[in-house]
Amino acid sequence: MKLAKRVSALCLAWLLALSLSGCSKEELRAKASDIIVDMATKMGFIGGEDEGEEEEVVHTEATPGGDVVFPEGFDPSQGRIPTTLQDGVLYVAFNGIQYRSTAYFVAADSSVTVTAYANHDNPYQDTIQYKIALWQLSEDQTTTTYVDGTTVYFTAMAEEGGKSCYTHTMTGLTPGRRYKLAISYDTGAYYITGGVTVTNVSDQELTDLAGAEGAV
Repeated sequence: MKLAKRVSALCLAWLLALSLSGCSKEELRAKASDIIVDMATKMGFIGGEDEGEEEEVVHTEATPGGDVVFPEGFDPSQGRIPTTLQDGVLYVAFNGIQYRSTAYFVAADSSVTVTAYANHDNPYQDTIQYKIALWQLSEDQTTTTYVDGTTVYFTAMAEEGGKSCYTHTMTGLTPGRRYKLAISYDTGAYYITGGVTVTNVSDQELTDLAGAEGAV
């Protein structure tokens, strides 16, 4: 896709050069050549320190550790994604989901620590990866935007594989702003069940705005 855009831009530059008036053929060729070389250089086709380098794709994986213990009185089996907030910790359970997002919570600091476990129902794999990411709610609560760099891959065990927790600290948050977790995976046709805790969360009431523009 990016290559196609670059080629299209080069073609437009060539057409622009050909449309120049009042030039001899030699001058026209020189101007066209200069324009194309300049465009190609700026777009990374030739020259530059990054010539031949591809954009790096960041794949962040949670590390084994931590624990998810739901508070007394919380029933994790109620609904697809029951949620509660107690003493600065957001507790989330998810039951047989492919994709779900939580209500919005208020960040108490510039980072939150996410700890999760999950089991999957794919009979052909022992483990699979699912991902958790952060989305930020606008101040007027009308739009939601993905927070760059917060997609983290967690490991789900087979149903008989027991409970294995993984954890990761997400940074770059703005204290006092509202965020939600999005739980999903890239490929496959299976369901996952498990639980999540998020620490460094304000005790302010959760906000459920499923209709916010850009919400996923």
